[in-house]
Amino acid sequence: MATNGFLSQSAYYPGFGLSADVLGGDVARDGSKSTYIVSVDKGAGQYEFQTFLTQLVNEQVISATLINRQGRAGKFSPDGQQLAFVSLANNSLIIYDLSSGQERSVPVADLAFARDIVWSPDGKWLAYNTQTNDGSRLWKIATSGGQPVPLSPVLPVSTENAIRNTTLTWSPDGQLIGLSRVRTDNNGMSWRAVISFYAATGSGETRFFDTQPGWIDTNPQFSPDGKQLAFLSTRTSPAQFIYSLWIRDLTSGTIRRIELLPGLIPSNDYAPRWLGNDRILFMGTQQGKKGFFTVFI
Repeated sequence: MATNGFLSQSAYYPGFGLSADVLGGDVARDGSKSTYIVSVDKGAGQYEFQTFLTQLVNEQVISATLINRQGRAGKFSPDGQQLAFVSLANNSLIIYDLSSGQERSVPVADLAFARDIVWSPDGKWLAYNTQTNDGSRLWKIATSGGQPVPLSPVLPVSTENAIRNTTLTWSPDGQLIGLSRVRTDNNGMSWRAVISFYAATGSGETRFFDTQPGWIDTNPQFSPDGKQLAFLSTRTSPAQFIYSLWIRDLTSGTIRRIELLPGLIPSNDYAPRWLGNDRILFMGTQQGKKGFFTVFI
């Protein structure tokens, strides 16, 4: 069932600066800070992925500080006091303290291709997904360091049932980690990508929301109150791989499409971010131009 959504008056979200090369970012829960990554071509096939930390007033960037030149997937801690991101320079997680400006490194194997990380609600863990020649696997590691804890078995890519290298989400009650996973039946037939949930305790997959063959559901994000799940899907245009924005009510199980202005198409390069329980930040293209937008649902 599809229902209408309405773009906020600001429509274009200004909290990630003005660069056309912003790859994504995060916003602190209180709205006072944002972080974003800018891709900078240094020539000769070399790129910097510059991580910025900003101060916001009414969602406008007041100041922006460059804190790392090879970062990815920056996420604020639930209490807004720390920022975690993947360091492409030394294959580790960086925990950056916002008050002191000090950072510490948490070494992690096979992190180079991890597209996303996500904090546990209590701020004690970070979850991530590795992609290797053996397959994909979901992990968590204590923010204080130590050995990673596997949350899934190794899922070989060759079986076409692997965890996709997209974004993750941790339920506000701390019990589940949501992600996009490929599923196939009957010897590789009925390929589709579904939203799947794994127990944060490590007991494995607990449930998934199935879809039709050929559909891609991806980039799930729990609302702060845990009652809704935002995600992107190709279900309205599976042949063209055009994504639309959807909301699932986790109590009733009903889903609805959020209608956007004509010509505004969400991008699967960025997972929807909740700004409170009734507003979503997303990346999209409008008349061929990429930007970040908000919508009230």
